[in-house]
Amino acid sequence: EVPGLATTARYQPATATAEVGGDWYDVIRMPDDRVALVIGDVEGHTMESAAAMGQLRTAVAAYASEGHGPAALLQRTAGLLARLGTESLATCCVVALDPEDGTAEVALAGHPAPLLRLPDGTVRTLEAPANVPLGLPDPGVYRAREHTVEPGSVLVLYSDGLFEAREDEAVTLA
Repeated sequence: EVPGLATTARYQPATATAEVGGDWYDVIRMPDDRVALVIGDVEGHTMESAAAMGQLRTAVAAYASEGHGPAALLQRTAGLLARLGTESLATCCVVALDPEDGTAEVALAGHPAPLLRLPDGTVRTLEAPANVPLGLPDPGVYRAREHTVEPGSVLVLYSDGLFEAREDEAVTLA
């Protein structure tokens, strides 16, 4: 429970046959009263993808719990992947949201930008610098962008599975 914030999650594989995957999401309290909203996707639908996802999810949660902002969190996670020597690539979106003042700091690692539905019904994208996915050599410096989220808005984080859904399994955003 976070005062001023209601969260919900839905996981629906893009295909009916996907039993294992590398997608994850999390809501993590940060020490400065912000909340880290995270979604990530390790490439592939194998046991190796699922194992890499577990490592990344744990690392991201630890860095957020230590109070690292989205860009620093992604930078540290990229460094960890390099040290582990894994060949996995992953995309990730991290939003550090302050429910008190509505500030939302967004960083992306090759992941689709979150959508924001305003109280008047308009929808806009919370743009952030185009950082590379996690797992690439020499990723450069990860950067973030700050936005303001009005009370009553709906913030939507999603993976590329939204675009990969087959026509007969279409996902509707209401």
